[in-house]
This record gives sequence, C-alpha cells and structure tokens, in this order.
Amino acid sequence: MKFGKYLESEAVPEWSTKYIDYKGLKKCIKRISGKNEEETHLQHISNSILRFNRLNKKQSNQTIDNPVSDNMVNTEHDQDESKITHPSNFPVFLKAGSSSNSPKSEFIGNTDSNFNLYRTSSLQTSFEDISNTGDVVHRNVSSNSSNKSIVPIVGIDDKVKFPQWDGFSNIHNQRVYKNPKNANSPSSSSDDVNKSLLHKSGSKNNIEFLENPNLENSRPLQKYQQSKSLSVLANGGVHYLEGDTVLIKRNSTRYYPENILKGYATTKKFKEMLNRRSVEERAFFEACEMELKKVNDFFKDKENTFLYRVSKIVNQQNTLNEMKKSNEASQMENGYDDKLVENIKYLDEYTNVFTGPLGFHGRSNILNIGANREENLKATITKAKRKIKKAIMEIYRALEMLKNFRVLNNTGFRKILKKYTKETNWVAGSSSYMHKVQNSYFLQSEGLDRALEEIMNLYCINYADGSPERAKTALRMPLISSKTHNRSIFVSGFSLGMVIPLIVNIIYLVTQRDNWINRYVVLYIYSCTLLVLLFFVLFSTNMLAWYYSNINYKFIFMFDPRDNLSPWQFFKFSSVMLLCSTSLMEIDILKHGLNSDKYFGIGVLIFNLIILFIPVNLFYYSSRRWLLNSFKRLLFAGFFPVEFRDFFLGDCLCSLGYSISIFYFLGCMSHNKWPIIDQNICVPSLSVSGTVVLCIPNLIRFIQCIRRYIDSSHAFPHLYNAGKYALALVGVVVMYLNSVKGTNGMKILAIVLMTLSSAYSAFWDLYMDWGFFEEDAKYLFLRKELKFNFIPVYYFAMITDPLMRFVWIANFIPLPLIGGQKLSKNVLRFALALVEVIRRYQWCFFRLENEHVNNCGQFRATIEIPLPFASNKKTD
Repeated sequence: MKFGKYLESEAVPEWSTKYIDYKGLKKCIKRISGKNEEETHLQHISNSILRFNRLNKKQSNQTIDNPVSDNMVNTEHDQDESKITHPSNFPVFLKAGSSSNSPKSEFIGNTDSNFNLYRTSSLQTSFEDISNTGDVVHRNVSSNSSNKSIVPIVGIDDKVKFPQWDGFSNIHNQRVYKNPKNANSPSSSSDDVNKSLLHKSGSKNNIEFLENPNLENSRPLQKYQQSKSLSVLANGGVHYLEGDTVLIKRNSTRYYPENILKGYATTKKFKEMLNRRSVEERAFFEACEMELKKVNDFFKDKENTFLYRVSKIVNQQNTLNEMKKSNEASQMENGYDDKLVENIKYLDEYTNVFTGPLGFHGRSNILNIGANREENLKATITKAKRKIKKAIMEIYRALEMLKNFRVLNNTGFRKILKKYTKETNWVAGSSSYMHKVQNSYFLQSEGLDRALEEIMNLYCINYADGSPERAKTALRMPLISSKTHNRSIFVSGFSLGMVIPLIVNIIYLVTQRDNWINRYVVLYIYSCTLLVLLFFVLFSTNMLAWYYSNINYKFIFMFDPRDNLSPWQFFKFSSVMLLCSTSLMEIDILKHGLNSDKYFGIGVLIFNLIILFIPVNLFYYSSRRWLLNSFKRLLFAGFFPVEFRDFFLGDCLCSLGYSISIFYFLGCMSHNKWPIIDQNICVPSLSVSGTVVLCIPNLIRFIQCIRRYIDSSHAFPHLYNAGKYALALVGVVVMYLNSVKGTNGMKILAIVLMTLSSAYSAFWDLYMDWGFFEEDAKYLFLRKELKFNFIPVYYFAMITDPLMRFVWIANFIPLPLIGGQKLSKNVLRFALALVEVIRRYQWCFFRLENEHVNNCGQFRATIEIPLPFASNKKTD
C-alpha cells in the first residue's frame, strides 16, 4: 500500500486536516518534475544544435585545463569564441542575449541531462579578481569584451559529480573550487583539518559539523582511507568534505552499519543555498515549513490537554485510595471525614432519579451518606472505581492516538523528502531539512511518553493486581485484523439472496388466497416485524459506507472501542435474522394455508425480541447491551443528559411508528377476542390509545429537546427543534380527528398542519441535520466539506427527502383499483411505512456524515469521561 493511502486509513478521522498534507507535497514535487523535464528538453535541443555546428564547421580545439561545476562562477573572454571547444563533461552554457535560433549563438557541450542550463550576466566581481591561494583553479582567458560571468537560470544541484572536483566553499555567493592536486600537499595537514571540525553527539544522530573555512585556508580534507562511512562520497578513490556541509551519521543498521548523509552546517547556509534553487523547489520547502508548523502546534495543544487530563485522573485515583483507607471500622465509629464526603459527586444515575418534574431539576451533586454510612460508602467507592477505570482506559487510548499521530507525520516527512531527493538529487538540502524535522517539538517532546508510562503504572497497580501483562492487555487497543471478512460477506450475501425469492413467493401466495380469513391479522404482525429487520439491513449498509469513507461512527455512537461489531458483522447479524423471520413466515403460510393464525406470527415476534434484548452473554452481547442501555435512556428521556445516540435513536423510532404500534394492536385484539373479519378494528390511527402510542416517539424527542435547552440555555436550535416535534404531535392528533369525524373543515385543517409539519421537517433535515446551504461551498447548495466523492447523491437526497416527507398526501387521494379490486387501506399504510423507513435510512446516511464533519472541525476524537470526585483546583 502506498503511504498516501496508508496515511489516510491510519489517521484519526477527526484530526485528518492536522496531519502532513502528503498529497499536496507530492503535487509540489510533480511541479518540480515538470520543470526539470522542460529544462531537459531544452538541453537536448541545444545539444542537437551543437552537434550540428560541429559537423558543419571545422574548428580548432582549445583545451581547458580544469572544468568547473554547475555552481562555478565563470567568465568567458575570447574574441573568437567559435574556435573554442570544451570537454564532454562540461556543463551546457548559453550566452546572455542569445537564443537558440540566433546564428551567432554557440552551445558548448555536454549531453548529460542532469546539468542545468545557464545564461551569462554581468557581476561586480569577476573571476580574475579572486587571488590564487594554490587551491583555487584559475582560468585566465584574454578578451577585449566586457567581463561576463555565468549564473544559473533555475537552480543549483550539489549532487552533480565531476571526475576530479568535489570539495567547494562559498565566498560572497560565488563558488571557489579547490584544486585536488594540492590535496596531498604538506600544507593540507591533518591538524588544519581537525581545527575545522566541530563534533556533536546526540542520542539519535552523531553529527560532525564542518565550519565554512576562509578563503586563505580553503583546502580539501585529507583522505579518510580508514573510514568506510565516507564511501558514499568517494570519487575516484579520494574522499573530500564540502566546506559548507556536515556529515550526519544516522543510526546503524544491519546492512548499513555506518550510514552517512550530507547536510548544511547551519540553517542560514541551508536557506542561502535554497535561495539559489528553482522557484518550485523553494515553494516545496515553504510548504514543508507550513506543514511542520501545523503538526507541531496541533501536537503541542493536544499534548497539553491530555497531560492535564492525566493529572486530574491521578488526583482522582489518590482521592479514591484515601477513601479506601478511611473505610475502616475504627474510622466509621469515630465518624467519617465530612470534608471528603463533600467532594464526592453523585454517582448513581438511577437513585433518586425522579426528583423534580421529569427530572429537569437535575440530580444532587453531593452524595447523601445517610444512616447507613458504611454501605453507602462502599457503593460509592465501587462506582467511583468503575468511572476512574473507564477514564484511565479512555485517556490511554487518546495518548496512543497522539503517539500514532507523531509516528505517521514523522514517516510522512521522511518519505516526502526522499521523493524530493530522488527527483532533484539535492541530498544536502533534504537531509538538512529532515534534521530540522527530527529536532522539532512533536518528535523531541518527552511528555507523551512519560504520560503513557504513568497511566500504565497507575492501571497496573490499582486495577491489574500489579501485573504489567494484564495492564497492557486491558489498555492497548486490539489490532485491526487484516482479514477481508470473507465469511461474513458470504453469509450476508447468501441470506439476502434467499430473502428476495421468499418475499416474492409470499406476495404471490397472499394475492392468490382470497378466502384467507386471518389474512389481516397475520400479515400485520409479520409486516411490523420484517419492517424493523429491513431497517437493520439498510442501516448496516450505511455502516459500510461510513467505514470506507473514514467516518468515525464508532466514536459518534460511543461504542466500546475495544469491543464492538464491525460493519460486516452487523450486516451478517441483521441479514440472518431477516432470513430466519422470512423463512418462518413462508413455512407458516405453506404449512397452515388458509388456517394460518396469529400465534405463529406472535412467536416470530417474540423470537426476535429475545435475540435482541435478552441479557445473556450470547449473540454479540456487548453490542446488544449498548442497545439495551440506549433504549433505557430513551424510556427515561429527560432524566439523563442527551447524547448523540439518544436523539439519533429517537429520530429512528419516529420512522418506525408503524412497527411500534404492534404492541397496541396485540393488546387491542386480545381485548376484543381476536375478531377476524372486521379490518377496521384495532387500527392505531383510528383509536385514541393507538394515537397515543403513535405519539410516543415524537414525545420522546420533544422532551429531549427541552432537556438540551435546560442543559445548554441555548434557545436555538433546541427550542426550534422542539417546535418541530410539537407540530408533528399536533399533526398526528389532527389526522386521528379527521379519520373519526371526516368533515371538510377537519380535512382542510389536517392538510394545512401536515403540510406545515412536513415542510418544517424537510427544511430542518437539509439545513440543520445535513448542514447543506453553506455559503461559499464548492458545490451549489451543499456544504464546504463532503466526505462522499459521488456528488450527485447529495442532490438526489435533497430532492427525494422532501418528496418522501409528503407521502401522507396519499391518505387524501381515492384508492386506486388493482386487479378490479380497490386497494386495501392496510396495504396503503404498510406502503407509507416502508417509504418512511427508506427515507430514514437516507437521513441516517447524511446525518452521521454531518456530525463527523462537525467533530473534525472541533477535533473531537476522544470522550472526556466525567470523574466521580469534585475537582480540587489546588491539586489540578
């Protein structure tokens, strides 16, 4: 897997914008590559013209003593430059003011495409003005023309190697090259070399800094014949060090025991050399600098936040340990320390839960020890221990995420600089910048490692009986398996493949049996059951889409990060349950025929309820326990702070009102002795008690909105959202009154209220729940950040969601004739319920995406577990 995809898959989704922009930096390198290709093409043209001139002109050759490198400041003075020829290893030059089409221009040759194209320009200081020190190569060329020197058009490449010249120094932005013939002269002693070296040892790298020598002392270093580490710089068996670079010795490896990189001695020198590079290369390093600053700032901010949490948890654990020590008989007899009791928060979410109307007055924050102090204290200690343990596990997960953030960014910088080196061959530049990255805050900070160790020791001592192995097993996140879920995919596909023909056959059997007496009762029971299971299957496809789009639905729903169902496991679970229920329905109809009764259907319903809610450690119990706790919070809406999963499940229940009414239907049919023929008996929308049952989901959401307003004191959006559900409640009541009375005035009132409710809800779906209609969005009417690449699906949802909100209009339209018979109202009710389930499935798809985008905007990736004891500001 390429690192770009690996980074995207391993990054914390909520922090995705704070990682290194690896793809953006690769685009910068592509621009550099495109520039180099243009220059290479131009060099090929110039070389072709040169070869053509050589073939057509017989010229006398003049030998140049020593060639210069690409950084050499050179001057050409010759009256008849056309008679000058150059060796094949000399870089390509182009005179200033000339062009390739000019007949007077002369291209001086080298066919190596790695060299840059140069032009001539005037300089204040000519090459002849530099004094000869014995190390400098002079070229005295007489000319009557003005002094001109050669400077690069694009950039400088220190990787270019010549047969004999490697060492250099920089004087006044001009390259002065040392004569290797003097490398072994007595003046170039080892003492001078040692004076120019500064040694620095570090825990990660051993670096030898070489000062930039003065012009008078510019000499190449002596041979390092015993140092294999400099073999990468060898040139013809002679080793030289550049006067403005350092050798960075990286950690030894098995295959490269002494690994050496070139780099610049100072940041100033690096910037000076960078200014000579091309515009595209400078833009690349500017982008790297911005990314490094972004990574450092985010890492520092998160590290401080997590370290503060760690200190709070340690203080909480110390308080708990003090409580354990004080829970002794002698201390209980003398009286418990009241100061410690005052710091104990209310821990039991279910004790004294009915204080105040609907719980809106809140719960007491101080534990009431009461008469049975010892028993209450033990219960308090147990609850506090459970909360602190959960907080320790969560903060450890957060620290591991930050550590992974460090590793991925370090790898990203290393790989992108390696790509840059491969493209430009500027080893010294990339290694110098990588050295800066290695010394940046996010890699040098030790606070993260200390916090991980401290949390590990805290858990080991207090919750793992001093066993480090148990502590590591409990705290560390399970490794994500690389298996492809082939078994789950096969079972899911097989189940759905069997369900489709079964449903088709059931529809055929139902339509062919006109004398089926219990048809209404049996089909109503089965339809309510299958509709919920169908929603589970559809929801599992949403989970798959969120998973592959890196939407952190597990964090949003507050799943246990160490024990939860994968999307494929939930897909398998829901599809198998749908297959079992459909198969039992098929067996009932085929076996009993016209005598099929309600008891077999009721048995299927009870079977599904047992599978979902039985508190036994079977059938993915940890996930089913989450569902049980969530429904418990829904039933006691208003008594608990509202979380995302609470109102999300509440909205889903609003779309499953048809299935919820099964409980009213069974009670009503039992009370009326199970009438067979009359299909208008026990219809939920035609009775007061049935209407009350249909209002329960909207009532739960209304209470949740009021509770959120009380907790936050924000009228918008919570009171406005409560108004939406209040209007929906009024609509349900008016629809019941219209069904009972059926007057024209009531019908008009019902249409008006239902229109207002549907329009209000549709607008809320698009604007608030999905976050559409943002200003300055890339796509019209959508939001700025979209997680799904297929844009038409957003516009499809914007059209279909309002349309499906208005399907209730079918209740006011005369029923059509199908097969010569009028369509049954029961069939119409089921069809409308099915459309609402599909609409809710679509709503869930985009609602969770918008929640994830909001979390990314605030970088929420961890849960701050509420701690049991009052905060001590002095200790915190």
